[in-house]
Amino acid sequence: MSTGTWEAAFLLSIEPHNGSNLFLLTYLDTTLILHFIVTGYNLNNSELAKMGTTNHNLLPAFDDILTRQIYARVGQTLLLPCTVKHLGTKVVSWIRSKDLHILTSGRHTFSSDSRFESVHSDSSGDFWGLRIRGVHVSDTGQYECQVNTEPKMSLAISLRVTGT
Repeated sequence: MSTGTWEAAFLLSIEPHNGSNLFLLTYLDTTLILHFIVTGYNLNNSELAKMGTTNHNLLPAFDDILTRQIYARVGQTLLLPCTVKHLGTKVVSWIRSKDLHILTSGRHTFSSDSRFESVHSDSSGDFWGLRIRGVHVSDTGQYECQVNTEPKMSLAISLRVTGT
């Protein structure tokens, strides 16, 4: 591997290897995932504990979903989907695009309209949905699932509500 390639690699994870003082380092290069096993003389258990999960260096990414257009009838309850991998310390928010109203942030709902609710899956930890109960025709429009990265990440979901 050339020096230039090594300098471009990004550390993805550090994991203990075989319960000894060896560690598996995983790097992402522009075209490869590289694995190295190194001695851990510079890392102790308290330093590893501070690192948290093995994916601590991964950037947040939206799971590619097929549904970006949702159709509903007046009165239905629906769930707008948003799955974010490697969220880390970042926060997911739902925004209504037509008036830029922040509906939810993390597990908190900021709308005075009780029909809106943040839905988070504790089992996977990656799912952050927006539940809308009893949809109205006026709910038609675009909703954005946003992550507070710099620059901001956003996934648009379009909702179309028709009469009964």
